[in-house]
Amino acid sequence: MKHTILSSILFLACASGAWAEDDGRKWLLGMGFDTGGEKISTIYFSGGGSEDIRTHEGLIVNTGLSIPLNNNLEARATVGYKFDSVNASNGKASFDRIPIELLAFKAMNLHRLGGGILYHTAVENSCNITAVCNFSVPIKDTLGWIIQYEYELKTPAAFLNANLTTHLGLRYSSTSYEPESGGTRLQANGIGLIAYIAF
Repeated sequence: MKHTILSSILFLACASGAWAEDDGRKWLLGMGFDTGGEKISTIYFSGGGSEDIRTHEGLIVNTGLSIPLNNNLEARATVGYKFDSVNASNGKASFDRIPIELLAFKAMNLHRLGGGILYHTAVENSCNITAVCNFSVPIKDTLGWIIQYEYELKTPAAFLNANLTTHLGLRYSSTSYEPESGGTRLQANGIGLIAYIAF
């Protein structure tokens, strides 16, 4: 797992080696939310009500590099952190993973359409709630795919700095998870929204 993360960081560093040439390469900062997937667990609250943790749901924060190619094509590599959690007064349950994504896009004016592969590592399902649960289940690294549409927003910041752009995206991704100890493989398919600042 550590080797995978280090390899991704080294890839981004090497890919940005010609930054001073001003060839259109941009750093990315992103945040989004995915929904859907199979239910991993349900947490019931003493005051009533419950909340589910699902395989595809979670908040995403990531960073990466966008590299323009010929014919309005763009290559993109990102690494980040995705998590979903249920918090209670006596503890919390969470599902965490580190997503690495390699994508390619076709730009059409303010629109982009593309897709690629995703790789999730450091995947863990954990629960530590007093008198309810106390476990941590490591999950095998997994490979999947993404289809993504983006629209470039005309924000005030873009008028002040032409090198800074904002993108809002809708995506569908698919993968699956299996505990390292073996057992049932759960599907993680669903849609999500993501926003990027490129600079």
